[in-house]
Formats: sequence, structure tokens, C-alpha cells
Amino acid sequence: VEGEQIGGYLWEDGQPRETITKRQCIAQLSDTLIFHLKRFELNFDTFRREKVNDAFAFPLRLNMRRYTKEGLAEAEGRVNERTSGAQANAEEDCEYELSGVVVHTGTTESGHYFAYIKEPTSGAADSTTTTTASSRWCEFNDSEVTPFSPALLEAETFGGKTLAHDLYSGGASVVTTEIVNPKSAYMLIYNRVPKAPAAGDQLSLSPLADASPLVVQNKLQGPVMQKFMGQLELENAQHRLS
Repeated sequence: VEGEQIGGYLWEDGQPRETITKRQCIAQLSDTLIFHLKRFELNFDTFRREKVNDAFAFPLRLNMRRYTKEGLAEAEGRVNERTSGAQANAEEDCEYELSGVVVHTGTTESGHYFAYIKEPTSGAADSTTTTTASSRWCEFNDSEVTPFSPALLEAETFGGKTLAHDLYSGGASVVTTEIVNPKSAYMLIYNRVPKAPAAGDQLSLSPLADASPLVVQNKLQGPVMQKFMGQLELENAQHRLS
């Protein structure tokens, strides 16, 4: 967003060279943003893939305004500039909240993926509050789904260093050492904070909100879903044994 100054740039033959700013920004934001964290890299000394366990902190709430064309125009005093092509990003459309984290634990040779997902909520959120912290989160790990506290996101997904406690002499003494945390976020999913519905608008919680309990059960426990879950369990078992 800050850009790179490039001097002597030739726009057209026969025209004087100019100094330009090269940068990238967002023309139009989508309802969902997915950030892929580069947790794996190639070591050019050993030519082996290695996992990057460095600490990386991410917010529960994210405002993307400064990364858009409109945000850049405002920051540089070009508030009257009109963007071309894509629809302009309104101020209220730039607010996002964390809704899911894909976690990798282990190394490049032996590891496992699972996810923390926030239960979808309906209605508009107050920009002054952190709705993510008050919504229900769950851990999806293979076929097991268990409640998860967002207060543990830093310890479970930020990576970096962690403390290990070892007992010696039958528990008479405890030795604490700092080790690399093998668990770290691999992908981040942010959803746009919904705007307040206009007067008279009806708000649906989900595509299944108006369905009967039997229809919902069939959709979630039907043969296609059972086949998918069986294949998922088999692939994870094979991955752990490899």
C-alpha cells in the first residue's frame, strides 16, 4: 500500500521519463477474506522444506479501509477521486471479524490440520464491541467437534515460543523450558460484519433457518455427508501413519 518509488519510468516513446509510485491496493472487497500464511518454505542450504514457526499475531476485528482505492485517496487528500471499474467500497463495508482459523501442528514431514470456527450470527454488529469474543466457537478436528474458548486463540494459533513443564524426582521438582510451539495458524478467514437491516427487512439466519428439523437432519446426516466424513477419517489416519 505504501508503494515503491520508481524513477526514470518511460510511459511512451518520445515522452519525458517520470517518477512513479508502484503499489497494489484492493479495487473491491468481497464478503469473505481468506489469508494464507506462508508457514512452509524451502531451505536453499539443505534444499529441504521447513516449517516457519515464527509468532504471528492477528486481530479479532479487521478494518480493510486503508487497503482500498478509497482509503488511499482519503489518506493522500484525494477525497474527490472516483474509482474506475469496480464498485466503490463504502466505509461500513470495510469492517470484518474473524470467523475461522485453520491450524497446522507438526512439521513438514509429519503434521495434522484442524480448525476453529465461530458460529455464524445474524444481525449487525456494533463496531465498538468485539462480537467474536462473545460468540460461540468450536474446534473441528477430524470427526470430533468440541467447544473452544476464543480466549485461547493466542496460545493455540499464534505460534512462536511456548513453555514446557517437566516433572523430575517423582514430581518433587518442576523444570520449565522454552520450546517452539508446533501449533500455528495456517489460514485465516474473516467475514464482513453485516450491516443493520433496513426497516421491514426480514433476516434469515441461514439457508436452513426456515427448514423443518427433518430436512436439516437429512442435509447434515445424509449419505453424501456420511461418505465424506468416512473418507476424511481414512485420509487423516493414513496421513498420521505416513
